[in-house]
Amino acid sequence: MQREARRVAWTRTASFALVVYGAPTLLGAAVAALLDDGHGLPATLAALAVPVALVGAVWLTIVIRRHPAPDVPALALSAAATGFGAAALVGVLLPVVGAIADGSILGGAYGGLLGAMLGPVGYLLVAGPVWLAASALCAARIILPARAAFSPGGRSGIVALVAGAVTAVTVIGLTAAHALRGSPFDRCTATGSEPPLEVYMGEDVVPESVQAERSLSWLPLGLRCVWQVGAVAHTHEPNWLATIVVVWALAGIAFGAAMLIRSRRVRERSPHEAAWNAPEDPFATV
Repeated sequence: MQREARRVAWTRTASFALVVYGAPTLLGAAVAALLDDGHGLPATLAALAVPVALVGAVWLTIVIRRHPAPDVPALALSAAATGFGAAALVGVLLPVVGAIADGSILGGAYGGLLGAMLGPVGYLLVAGPVWLAASALCAARIILPARAAFSPGGRSGIVALVAGAVTAVTVIGLTAAHALRGSPFDRCTATGSEPPLEVYMGEDVVPESVQAERSLSWLPLGLRCVWQVGAVAHTHEPNWLATIVVVWALAGIAFGAAMLIRSRRVRERSPHEAAWNAPEDPFATV
């Protein structure tokens, strides 16, 4: 009986960890694939996100089993914190494994040290702690009884949701307006994206004869300029600042929505009303 109870507990904990890490990973991959315009960025992001999610899910399972989280905020904090460790560990292992395969021990050590620093930074830039905390709030019911899964904070959730939505719409609107106003040549020239003189000389093209083509890039968000110099297409991509702000805003929306979900009070069951499942089940919905 004890072995069966332990197996169920491990199953619930592992399921919770997989949902916490799997949901944001799948959502991010889907959005990146929808916004991809042929640059292959989703494949690159997936190559980094999937191992981090797998390591983080295992890590979170162990953490919760060794140190049971008594409430929803503790679960959210555990999810957010393990993400930093998982990102750092994957950042170390990937270059080390690659260096061992190539036989460059020194390169692996340098890459591992760099990955240990860049992993958590990248995790922070994509709002990893907020996404995982929001996912943990939504999935708390998997391992907590109904009443324990309640977490007050409905008003804070509304504030986070509204603030995230306003920020995302504002940044996207301002970025699009800035990218598409004026003529393409003036806009692209102002960004300093014009090809260097060597490109024109190599193609034997007069700079005045080349016109810029602009478009609104979604990933990264901003103005993309393409200068077609003879057979050479000189492309200037926008920086990632606006994209990072929007990602954090969207994470705020998700976190606010999760807080609203967890702030719903559980209906009190009448003493004469039978529960739908076994009374000895501590996770019974009442």
